[in-house]
Amino acid sequence: MINVDVYVPALDRVYNFNLDEESRIAVLIEEISELICQKEHSALAGDKERFVMSSVDKKVNFNPRSSLKGYSVKNGEKLILV
Repeated sequence: MINVDVYVPALDRVYNFNLDEESRIAVLIEEISELICQKEHSALAGDKERFVMSSVDKKVNFNPRSSLKGYSVKNGEKLILV
């Protein structure tokens, strides 16, 4: 498990998550989206399958079939979900 901050521009908010670095990015996007919707009591606009997760620090869009470990994401990194 690694601890990261995820910025969601659609809500202009940053969320802190403990994520399994070996899970596929697509799975993490789904889980993060659901948790944010629960916390905010509203749905995120758009098709979750079209969401993209990126690294602010590394300036790279993550392949949904890859994992955070595959991109060497470490504790404290900042990610963005659009």
